[in-house]
This record gives sequence, C-alpha cells and structure tokens, in this order.
Amino acid sequence: MKQKYTNKHAKKPKSFLTIVYETYKDFAENTSIHGLKYTVKPDIGTPERIFWALIFFGGLISAIYMTFLFWERYVSNPTRATIKTYYAPTSSIPFPAVSICNVNTILETKLQVFIDSL
Repeated sequence: MKQKYTNKHAKKPKSFLTIVYETYKDFAENTSIHGLKYTVKPDIGTPERIFWALIFFGGLISAIYMTFLFWERYVSNPTRATIKTYYAPTSSIPFPAVSICNVNTILETKLQVFIDSL
C-alpha cells in the first residue's frame, strides 16, 4: 500500500482576494494619500472606515469625472495655427531704430566742480 506524502507544515495557498486585501492594506498604511490609511487603521471603528472609504472613492470618482470633462472640452476645441512665411533679402529689411539711453546719473558740470574742489 502506497502512502501519500503530505506536509502538515506547508502553508495553504492564499486566495486571490486575500492577496489583494493584503496588498491594499500594505499600500494604504504606507501611502501619503490623505484618508486612505484610515480605511485600514486598526484602532478606529467600522463606521469611520466606511466614511473614509466613501470620502476617498468619492474624491477619486470626482477627479476621474472632471478629467473626462476637461478631455472632452479639449478634444472638441481644436487649436489652429496659421504660419505665414516671408522670404526677402536681408537688404530689403529695414534696420531697427537704435536708441542709446544715458544711465549715468552724474551731471558733468557738477562732477567738474567736485573734481576742482579736491
């Protein structure tokens, strides 16, 4: 008679939902997204967890909806640009006016008086 080998200490494989919950819990505990850590915090009650989950998912849904609205507005208003080119020799382009501004605040006459007084 053949005996089946069974390992009594082998861990039972985790279900998909357990893996998803553990991943979510680890992310929520360590994220800086406001309100998400309160959905898994052990020292608060179930009503508070539900409240924070509703607040978080309400904000997420609102952000997605507004993104969709702005995307629709962007797509429905195309941007048009018209570029006109002008080819001409450099000699036909007028040279711009050049003005030289005196930023020197010293009057030459007063400077001469000062130098003479030394």
